[in-house]
Amino acid sequence: MADTPAVIVRDLVARQARRHDVDVLAVEVKGQGSRQLVRVVADRKGGISVGTCQQLSQDLSRELDASDPIGGRYTLEVTSPGVDWPLGSRDDFDRVEGRPVLINRRGGGDRTEQVRGWVVSAGTTAVEVEIDDGATVVSVAYDDIVTAAQALPW
Repeated sequence: MADTPAVIVRDLVARQARRHDVDVLAVEVKGQGSRQLVRVVADRKGGISVGTCQQLSQDLSRELDASDPIGGRYTLEVTSPGVDWPLGSRDDFDRVEGRPVLINRRGGGDRTEQVRGWVVSAGTTAVEVEIDDGATVVSVAYDDIVTAAQALPW
């Protein structure tokens, strides 16, 4: 059975991501006809620059044009995840080490507690977050995270 266009696109994106040393967080191929969209969300530890997104987009565009898995016109969008991208796994928190985050975690009963601070490290079972201007480091188990995202530093 032949690979679908979406599978071929994901393979091309993965190859280019390795070349550019970035992590691919999402690949979407949606729409029909001349309204097709290929959206790639990429990041890396320390952050991804606009220049890296631009170079990844150019290289990926050349490969997509050469192999033509979509079979028609499409719009290619390569972007970073932005601050509202959900975090939950060790890889997610490792990628945003040193950046501010807002975590909602399970408290007692039906309560949730907010933890706001800077990611110190992403461990095997929990993320370490520096709060109170560096006076305290809190460990938040991944299993206790309800929602989490990067926070604006103010």
